[in-house]
Amino acid sequence: MTKHSSCKTVTKRSIERRLAKISERLADARWGLDKAAEKLLPPDQKLNSKFRRSVYKLVRDCLDHDLMEVIYDDVKWQYEGQNTFKPLQHNKENPFYWGIWAVLDPDDKIPRSTRTRFSQELLYAHMHDVPPEYLIGFLHQKGTSTGLQAKIDGKQMQPWFEKRPKREAPQKKT
Repeated sequence: MTKHSSCKTVTKRSIERRLAKISERLADARWGLDKAAEKLLPPDQKLNSKFRRSVYKLVRDCLDHDLMEVIYDDVKWQYEGQNTFKPLQHNKENPFYWGIWAVLDPDDKIPRSTRTRFSQELLYAHMHDVPPEYLIGFLHQKGTSTGLQAKIDGKQMQPWFEKRPKREAPQKKT
């Protein structure tokens, strides 16, 4: 077990089960979502926060156990023959972008710009080695997402992180 793993055993089958479970929970949560009540929740309890944290844990486990192919295969299978999955080059290299697409239903109405922003935020947090339980707090403290891709490309870290060793952004296998 590696230092990021949130499961005792991470296998291809466990990743597939987690993908299905996250998708199911997201659909169930949206069905019963009361938007007015959600506004009153703390930031880490909101639906988008839970979604991002789930994808973050899943993709980090896949990266740690060299199982990203499960995610890539799932996205290719879900969107085969459809004209909806056309990632830009920087998104093709972001494993969190693939994780978001794998979890969401092909008919999901979350805009591409939101998917891209979420994936950039998750990649930036991963580069800072943020534990999943602190993800939402980190995202709130880092501030706006404007220019986040430039920070990722330039490997710019938060000022407090300068003394820690830098974690490279993961590259997609070709």
